[in-house]
Amino acid sequence: MKKIITMTAWRRAHYFKEVIESIENAEGHEQYELIVSIDGGYSEQQMLMKEVLEQCSIPYELHIHEENKGCAWNTGFVVRKGFNNAERIIHLEDDTILHPFALKWFEFNLDKYEDNPLIWSISAWNLGNDTLVGEWTEIELVGIRQKFTCGAWAMWKSRYDEIQTWFGIILKEESREQFYELVHNDKKELVSGDNFLDYVNFTDNGSWGYPMDYFWRGNRYEIAPHVSMNQNIGREYGSFNSPALYDLRQNSNSWRPFERVSDFDTDFVDDFLEGLQ
Repeated sequence: MKKIITMTAWRRAHYFKEVIESIENAEGHEQYELIVSIDGGYSEQQMLMKEVLEQCSIPYELHIHEENKGCAWNTGFVVRKGFNNAERIIHLEDDTILHPFALKWFEFNLDKYEDNPLIWSISAWNLGNDTLVGEWTEIELVGIRQKFTCGAWAMWKSRYDEIQTWFGIILKEESREQFYELVHNDKKELVSGDNFLDYVNFTDNGSWGYPMDYFWRGNRYEIAPHVSMNQNIGREYGSFNSPALYDLRQNSNSWRPFERVSDFDTDFVDDFLEGLQ
């Protein structure tokens, strides 16, 4: 089975270099190929990222776009390329560095939950205060939550094929406050599915993560770690970020990159899923 990591990038070569180095330091990276799509508008940054890949030990396929296509378009482009080559992919962004055991984490859970219809995706992310099912403190323990989280995630082609039209969005200004109020009051179901479309405008330069979570996922779950398997380093120059926002909700407090993992414990998650069936 071909093993593919897809990756998007834009104007942040210094972060990009750190992400590539983290992949090369991850256990099992020798089995992977990279497909990278760099959005347009910053030719000097594009060339710097191209140089990083030329020195990379991992085989890669590179797509450089002259025009700025937008975050949602760029992500849809490279994810589609990935699934044209593999039955499962791991997707990273240009500011998400991996734990040395992150690839092992993804592979373990991709194998274990592929045939479970309740699982939509695998996430490597935990901010440190995320609500997971269960009370855990160890890096080996596997969690579950009813959402989709972008940044560093993995998915099977069988799930991806359900996405009939990849699209990006921005929330409508007149209903943005109501949207967030419903979400924060645990009424996410009222802004999900077809209801979601009432709150958004479509744009290639918008969020693709919101449609993945609120529209395509349905009521399914993602597998997630208690101790984060990736860290976001993108404090500056992101599409939807700022230093203040990064400090508040991007910088994980459960990032322990020097802690080893011998195995993963899924007992609680398996009991939880069994109770739903």
